[in-house]
Amino acid sequence: MTPSAVIPDPGPRSDPAPTAAPTPNPALVPVPAPAAVVVAGRAWTIERVWPPRGLDPRRPLEASHRGTVRGGYIDAAGTVELLAPDEDPGLPALGETVAHGRLISHRPGRRAVVRLDSGDGYAKVVPRKRAQRITEAHGRGRAFSAGLRVPTVVPTELDSASVVCFSPLRGRSFSEMGADPELSDSEWRAAWHSWSEGWLAAAACEPPSELPVHDVAEETAVLREWALHGADVLGASVVRTAERVAAGLEAASAPSALSHRDLHDGQLLWHPDEGVGLIDLDTCARADPALDLGNLAAHVEFAVRRGNWPRERAETALITLAEVAAAIGIDATRLTAWRTASLLRVACVNALRPSRRSAAQLVWEHIEAEMSERT
Repeated sequence: MTPSAVIPDPGPRSDPAPTAAPTPNPALVPVPAPAAVVVAGRAWTIERVWPPRGLDPRRPLEASHRGTVRGGYIDAAGTVELLAPDEDPGLPALGETVAHGRLISHRPGRRAVVRLDSGDGYAKVVPRKRAQRITEAHGRGRAFSAGLRVPTVVPTELDSASVVCFSPLRGRSFSEMGADPELSDSEWRAAWHSWSEGWLAAAACEPPSELPVHDVAEETAVLREWALHGADVLGASVVRTAERVAAGLEAASAPSALSHRDLHDGQLLWHPDEGVGLIDLDTCARADPALDLGNLAAHVEFAVRRGNWPRERAETALITLAEVAAAIGIDATRLTAWRTASLLRVACVNALRPSRRSAAQLVWEHIEAEMSERT
């Protein structure tokens, strides 16, 4: 690992939470990740930070420098160390895989994605013996192909117990398109219209019987976990708000539909000749059909809060989402409940990420105000 010098970060705004909220012990709250660190004379931007896992108290992170990606860790005192591109004890196949391409994403100990030099697609590197689980999940997720393009798992000579290779999908992500000032309104509308048609076609199909079930109790557990992590930055009252938001999911229906479970603008690819593609099918499950739509709506709203998308483009997306929800039979109350739960989780996830911390604070404040108005 390579030690670093820290470039100071202004941090988030102060927490406006009610005085009745519990106050974290400052001695137990880790120092927020800096916006950037200097390693060997290069300034690396801290792009993503995750909570600690297992017995290791350090937080995994992903940093970038002029298109180059490195994984690393930050300790409770704020000291950052970066891994070499082929280094990760938790991903023993990473070194061999990186030799065949370029590292484009790295969550230390959990997963990495390599763009293969051969042009044959992408390799996902995971802990040993996890590859089969991902392959099976993508097999179930192919049910989405009734309306959307999905990647195919392709044979590889790499370590098949730790590496899954996927065919490439042509197109630009909706995330990138939404931020492109040169994109025409007509192309933006065409992309969302194509997604609408494709999503409804996939939703009309019977989901595979072997899909795991993801119900409200499991989603609530995910929200509670992220609220605890987000409280380190947003303040302890976010934990109480998470309970109130979770209560709104009582309006959810029984798990009945094929669900991506991590649907956002970065997972959707648009090509004018080939339509919409959907990637990262690792978490596919049977769930309330409002879960995916609420999650996508939350990410659309967060893109506006970050300043990435103009409000007008977000409105086009949100109107389309509401129309799809209505066509599936999801009422506004149910969609709002899932959107609010997803938005709070998104805020907690992004509160750990320096460049998105201020936007996460704004979203959290907005949700708190919304919940206060409802009571």
